[in-house]
Amino acid sequence: MDAFLLALFLSLILASGGKGPLVVQALRARFDNEAAIFSAVLIALAANVTLSLVGGAFIARMLTPEARNLFFAMALGAGGAGLLITARPFSIPAHKPRGSKLGAFFLSGFAIFRHSLGDGAQFLIAGLAASRAIPGLAGAGGWIGCVLACLFLPALFQGTLPLTLIKALRIGAAIVLMLFGFVVAMHALRLA
Repeated sequence: MDAFLLALFLSLILASGGKGPLVVQALRARFDNEAAIFSAVLIALAANVTLSLVGGAFIARMLTPEARNLFFAMALGAGGAGLLITARPFSIPAHKPRGSKLGAFFLSGFAIFRHSLGDGAQFLIAGLAASRAIPGLAGAGGWIGCVLACLFLPALFQGTLPLTLIKALRIGAAIVLMLFGFVVAMHALRLA
């Protein structure tokens, strides 16, 4: 159960600081079909999490338990460092297409899948899957955290948080993640 909660909480933090919410906001501005965007995001994030789980399970077979924890610590540190880099605004051409509900579904799914590849949340889910006993729980928690970050957080806080507060929250979360990664690394190396 710790893998599920860790993945949910940390993926929520990392995905909210990534490009996913920005892409979803741009897709909502372009397409009027909310259901197509919603279902495409769910499927694209599930595919992304599946890739993370397969990668984590593949790596876990080759590593010792200490090396698995070190891999998880590296994912935490990289995710924290990634929060210090501000994501650039994402834009999709402004013209509204006519009709095509299928186009909204495929473009939304492709855009989210492409921008989620190599994201901090994906690396974190792979690290959790490699270091924990039940990788499926890490995948489920990571998927829920990414879905919450991409679909619900932008709608919840749309235009209400000042930019300086967002920047301060990102820096604070980055420091906490890097410190947590440092502690996990020290335990993996048996230095603490």
